[in-house]
Amino acid sequence: MDKRKILLLEGIFDQNTLSRYSTISPAVNFWHMGFIKALMMSNEVFVIGYMQERAWPYGKLFIRASKGKLFETIAGKVIGYINIPIIRDFILSKKYIKAINSYIIKYGMPNYLISFNDSPATKAAKYFQRKFGIKWIFIAGDGLAVDGADGYIIQNWNYFNSSDFLTKIHLDGGLPEISSQIRNHKVRSIMYMGSLTVHGGALQLARAFHRLKGLEFELWLTGRGASDELEKIASSDSRIKLYGFIGDNELHDLCSRAYIFANPRVQNFAPNLLNYPSKLLHYLAYKKPVISTFTAGLSPDYEEILIQISDENELSFTELLHKTLTMNKKEYEFWQKKIEKFNTSHSWLFQSKRLNHWLIKNFENK
Repeated sequence: MDKRKILLLEGIFDQNTLSRYSTISPAVNFWHMGFIKALMMSNEVFVIGYMQERAWPYGKLFIRASKGKLFETIAGKVIGYINIPIIRDFILSKKYIKAINSYIIKYGMPNYLISFNDSPATKAAKYFQRKFGIKWIFIAGDGLAVDGADGYIIQNWNYFNSSDFLTKIHLDGGLPEISSQIRNHKVRSIMYMGSLTVHGGALQLARAFHRLKGLEFELWLTGRGASDELEKIASSDSRIKLYGFIGDNELHDLCSRAYIFANPRVQNFAPNLLNYPSKLLHYLAYKKPVISTFTAGLSPDYEEILIQISDENELSFTELLHKTLTMNKKEYEFWQKKIEKFNTSHSWLFQSKRLNHWLIKNFENK
């Protein structure tokens, strides 16, 4: 059969655009990068997206399409809009409809529309589903799904099991492709990437690390957001390196040199019950031990390969950090082997085959 035509209604932007628009989630952008590569293995994919920005007057009034650029090798279109509260979502929905119509005129009818979370793309997807019968797939990333889609891709394990959608697949993500370069650990460092606000867990991690004794340990924190207390702790402890938002090359360099990774997601923060910490697969791609809370969004597959934070008490957290950082070679290699085994069934190639089978079974064998 000919390759399916898929419209992905979500922008996947290059590094310069991510730097220019701080509201765009690097984690979401990174996840979609892997997802579209998986789709492109057996489909023709076209992307339509916009740069997220805080509503005016806190953000720019005019979001011009010319100021954003999709990641290279991705075919698609960036749409601009007037960023005024109340009317901006209406404008974006209309822009989506216009862009999809232009695609249809040029390339023909797509087989699927795929949207992510509830956004202005939702109304456009519903419109073409109703008017032309195009199958609409909704990705539930970090919130509740909307009714009416033909199928659902759900990242969060707990939400996948508790939702009553008839046609759904649990797909949390795939491992990114990275170089296999091995670096020596000059210091035993903990690497954290993600939000630097209190709900991401960076502050709790810094507090626990600050209790540790020993100049041979370091904590590297990367990501967006700010916390006065976090900056205060970092300024008082030279072992804590607060990098902020950095580019892909520098991020890869740090990950390659890190000794372990940390995902101390706050358990009692309500949004963390619905989302999936996609940074875990990014961490696991480096085949190094990962300390993590075990939130409801994680499938049982992760139970054996994460060093779980079972007690969020600061002193207990410090003791766990020390125990992990002082592992001997045999213990370290034990975790590496477990992760390597896990990774064989969590590549984007593996996920693309699962997704392809799901599409055929539910929409193409009828």
